[in-house]
Amino acid sequence: MTEEQAREALIADLRSLAELWCGRRRHRDSWRAGSAVGRSGQILLILDECDHVAHHPAFQDTLVSILRNCDNFRVLLSTRQFPRPFCGQFKVAHYELKGLHPVWAARLFLRRGHRRIRWGEILPVSMRQGLDAEAQVELTTQNEKEVLTWVARHPVVAGTMGSPKDLIALADRVTDSLPSISDLAASPPVVAPASQP
Repeated sequence: MTEEQAREALIADLRSLAELWCGRRRHRDSWRAGSAVGRSGQILLILDECDHVAHHPAFQDTLVSILRNCDNFRVLLSTRQFPRPFCGQFKVAHYELKGLHPVWAARLFLRRGHRRIRWGEILPVSMRQGLDAEAQVELTTQNEKEVLTWVARHPVVAGTMGSPKDLIALADRVTDSLPSISDLAASPPVVAPASQP
């Protein structure tokens, strides 16, 4: 199948999906047709993490074909880098999303880790006097603000700039075999580089 044939097949499938979703085609199951009543007739196609394909001409041509041939579709494309404009005849709105507030980033990091962190991992040596550095941090209403502030200030957590995806990936590596969360900076996860045209 050529690239053009694949694109045409995709357009045909999307049109069929739009007809089914919007209730234009009669169904054997009447409940499906009835459930389409009152729908806006619009379908949002969400394409997430498109950095590796957003700059490829074949992807851009396919996206333009979808927008040209499928009136019911709107496209939401997410990338980490601002893509070059390629949909000149279509309205394109660019929105930059900011990272989480540091306290919420710290909370997400703590919730997603596979073990509790220890006081020695988040407090500077000068602040550990009288504390067992190996003791696990218990988040309570009394210490919540302090703990979240120290976790948010940790260079590894702060380095994510509040990116939920990065925080979750980082926290996923917090296991019993990790000596300290500081070691996360020394061994970043292996990530395939985004390919460029």
